[in-house]
Amino acid sequence: MKWLVIIDKYTPEVVGGHSIYVERFIKELIKLGNEVTLLTTTNKKEYFKYEKFDNLEIYKIYIKKGSVGPLRFNSRNLLTQKVLLLLDNNNFDVVNTHTACLFNCNW
Repeated sequence: MKWLVIIDKYTPEVVGGHSIYVERFIKELIKLGNEVTLLTTTNKKEYFKYEKFDNLEIYKIYIKKGSVGPLRFNSRNLLTQKVLLLLDNNNFDVVNTHTACLFNCNW
């Protein structure tokens, strides 16, 4: 199966319960033979924007720090645009959102 997993922050930038859960979840999906595409954000320009391993693709979208006002709406728009692009170019069996409140859910 092909999975699209979406989380607002991911390791190594943020290490906490939510990101550790998603990291372990993805590892188990891959062990079971699934293909996983992870979409997340970063506030640090030095972090990679795209990485590919055997059954894992990671996309990180750079957003400026801030969680209210124009910055929040801009990050929501960037994430929504990337989700729409990924959905257009892939046949995902499952879309698993861990932070749906960040997105414009018109897809």
